[in-house]
Amino acid sequence: MAQKRGELKSTRNRPVTEEVLLRDPLARAAFEKLIQKGGVDRKQLLSLLLRIPYASNKVLRLVDGMEDRTVRKLPDRIIGWANVIEKLNANPWLSPDRLPKQASVVRYPEGWPKPLNRILIPDLAEPAAKQLLSVPGALRFYADYLRAWLEMFHPVGKRRRDLGFRNGIQPQKYLILKLLRLVRNSAGSPCYREIANLLDAVYRTTGKPGPKIIVEHNLAKVEKNNEWLSWILREFSDCD
Repeated sequence: MAQKRGELKSTRNRPVTEEVLLRDPLARAAFEKLIQKGGVDRKQLLSLLLRIPYASNKVLRLVDGMEDRTVRKLPDRIIGWANVIEKLNANPWLSPDRLPKQASVVRYPEGWPKPLNRILIPDLAEPAAKQLLSVPGALRFYADYLRAWLEMFHPVGKRRRDLGFRNGIQPQKYLILKLLRLVRNSAGSPCYREIANLLDAVYRTTGKPGPKIIVEHNLAKVEKNNEWLSWILREFSDCD
């Protein structure tokens, strides 16, 4: 644990800075070891350390403002919309196929409702008709994409258990796992003690209560108990 903790003042409600964080002797020693001997990127290490205390420990919803079950039902709903639109397109009075013929006889399209006032001209009517006729296929493709994405990255049922998916994505835990992965990939070892000292210091600096997993012996269990999140990190390592 960090020495001379009284020297590390809380910056509650204020962003932590590198200078304030590294006033802690053990934090500074751990930081320098990871940078100089471990080859960990200084900028990435600091970025993660200074973000973790402010990250939520609550499970993220799939989409802000929407219940997860609503999102999971969307692929079937989208397929339903595609089927309805296809029926509308098959109606001789509503079909976009009428647009080119209509454009050939309309003299003053500006008097028509939007967007017909812009597309009822020969140069635009045919491309617009093709685009509208393609909507059902585009919706089905999107529904298949969304279903597959949810299955891979937000599984349910047996697949959820098989993949080790526990309680969804908690931003705070995700960033700690990302920190562990950054250090392991650069230094060739997890360096749990150094990470624990740094996290202990940054949480005390912010005045926020740190999660139990930041203790050295608990950090060793984090990756093992969060196989799915670790897999997500590997899959998205170049996307963040």
